[in-house]
Amino acid sequence: MLLPGVSASLVRTTYLNYREHPIYPWISLGAAVVLYLIGYRMWAAPIRYFLMILPASLAVTLLYLRLVSTSVPYSPEDFCTIWYRGEAYAWLVIPWIFAVSFFTMAVPLLMKLSWMPIIFIFGFLWSAVRLSLALATFYYFGAIWMPFFYFALGFLVDFMYVVAFYSLALDGATTWIAQRREVWEG
Repeated sequence: MLLPGVSASLVRTTYLNYREHPIYPWISLGAAVVLYLIGYRMWAAPIRYFLMILPASLAVTLLYLRLVSTSVPYSPEDFCTIWYRGEAYAWLVIPWIFAVSFFTMAVPLLMKLSWMPIIFIFGFLWSAVRLSLALATFYYFGAIWMPFFYFALGFLVDFMYVVAFYSLALDGATTWIAQRREVWEG
């Protein structure tokens, strides 16, 4: 159940078995660290810290798998359930963000309403792509990737695309307002 009266079937998949392939977590961590170090000098400072999430999350998860438990606490089905619920709640919050901020501006109602289906369609499709990518990564590279996908490509990416769409909507609204000087004079 996502919400009362709203349900969805879960995608069935598995993690790569690290007992059969014990080198995969180390290869993933090593590749992430090497790519991060190669790109460190090319990226701007804010991007460096954002991209540091990948090797850091892989390292923490690998330490967890070695020191605490041999498996992650969630199955892929649990991950899907958490993802579905999180996205459903995010989609319930997005209209309020726009209603409180963007809808109070003195622009035509059509301009205000045109952004809602755009952000919902994009959010739905982008969530499906990210979840599919996460499950495929789990299947081929293992559970070490689960925290990265949840924390870095979950709500953080939702927040970023909402801010991006909000910025685009405000840019269009301010352009429309600037073209009509009578709004400022009246």
